[in-house]
Amino acid sequence: MSRGERVARGCAFTAFGVVGLVLAVLLYGMWEFREQTKPVAPPDVAAFAHSPAARTADAAAARSASADLGALASALPWAEPLGTSVSDLCRSRPSGSVVGSRGNWSLVECVRFTVAYVAFDGDVRARLRVIDSAVAAQGWEGGSTLTESAADPNRTTPLPSPSTAPPGWGRISVVDARPPYQPTGNDADPHLRVSVAGAPDDPEADTGGFQDGVGSQRYKDRGTFYVTWQPLSTHAVAQAAFAAHHYVAAFSVVTRYIVQSPPGTPTTPTTPTTYDPGPCLSGSHKCF
Repeated sequence: MSRGERVARGCAFTAFGVVGLVLAVLLYGMWEFREQTKPVAPPDVAAFAHSPAARTADAAAARSASADLGALASALPWAEPLGTSVSDLCRSRPSGSVVGSRGNWSLVECVRFTVAYVAFDGDVRARLRVIDSAVAAQGWEGGSTLTESAADPNRTTPLPSPSTAPPGWGRISVVDARPPYQPTGNDADPHLRVSVAGAPDDPEADTGGFQDGVGSQRYKDRGTFYVTWQPLSTHAVAQAAFAAHHYVAAFSVVTRYIVQSPPGTPTTPTTPTTYDPGPCLSGSHKCF
């Protein structure tokens, strides 16, 4: 073999080696990328929901919501109870996922959604003032009252007179919270939403699911586990009530009762433990 042939063969071997190395690096990079971006399984949310700490906090949250709604009911003797919706869920949400890195899951949090529906008639201005007073007396604070929201000049339909409730009156809603919490609009933050609607509109309600116009549907996200699911359809409740009443109100009490602590830290409930007992532990629709 001539010297030129030996050089050519060496160059070929070198080229093959370089190509092989490049392919190996590319294949390893693809494998590493797939491993780093592979979906991470959510934590065992059901196990956390059934833990002794979560069950104890859940019972306290149920009693708290029942006491809150009972106090409001006592202040509104002219309101006819229509039923109570209860949804209780624990969930972990995906977070921290960026290109080239694996996603993660948030710490598990458990939230109870209790909604009491009532119907009423009469002078809506006077009724709204009474509701505002009852809410304030329970320590709830917000940015505005129902009375202020109803008087907003940007409302498309003015408040009706005491004797009439024309179709299309619409609805008004306010969100309140107790210190140290502040109304944020986050559905999991502790709050009270009060919504009043005139026929044919539905009031707003935080039901722990989504309303599709027919009923209340569960969230089906991975990492979500329902402890209690006994909802009412806001639309069905309101439309049935409008056959005999002018107005429907929804009082939504949202309680985030426990949040999982980081590893190595004991988990403690986020709600106080002293409450009046109430009948809404299982979502019987009769706690208001």
